Amino acid sequence: MSALLRLPDARESARRALWVAAAGCPGFYLFRYGLHDPVVALYAIFGALPLIMFCQVPGAPRERTRTLLTALPVGVLLVTAGTLLAVSSWAAACGMFVVGFVISYCSVGGPA
Repeated sequence: MSALLRLPDARESARRALWVAAAGCPGFYLFRYGLHDPVVALYAIFGALPLIMFCQVPGAPRERTRTLLTALPVGVLLVTAGTLLAVSSWAAACGMFVVGFVISYCSVGGPA
């Protein structure tokens, strides 16, 4: 274990792995054993993975928390829209096209 921790970025990777476990496991166990719903339990743990592994928000902890809480309603809205569009394949494909276009346009246009 000490040899692994000497590798470059090993401490950061270990810290992120602990955050994934701390964020995903409570939701997983709550839904799996508390509510007896294994599908939602998998959604809970796999929802925490990208949030911790791919989301790097700069700034102080208070600023990061404010940023993530500000983005939370948008995420809930997108998940709700995706769930409603999943009724048919065509609606889901069109919804993905619109979301992909908006994300591409926003990344090119920037905040200006």
